Amino acid sequence: MDGTRSVVCGHFPDNAPWAFEVVYMDGEKAMNEPVLWRQGRWSFFYDDVSGGCADHYPRFSAYVEKLRMG
Repeated sequence: MDGTRSVVCGHFPDNAPWAFEVVYMDGEKAMNEPVLWRQGRWSFFYDDVSGGCADHYPRFSAYVEKLRMG
């Protein structure tokens, strides 16, 4: 996740397996992924790409717009 421009779009309760959800750009595609603090840095919860396409979820539209604006 280092160097990935992202926007925090959700916080989860302390008993959740991850802390936050972020929206980030993968080329022209907006993605959403859960993240957590692991080994001294923020990282994606899953080791492989398993997020959703944020463009398909209206709740992410403001975050996607912000990222696309730069």
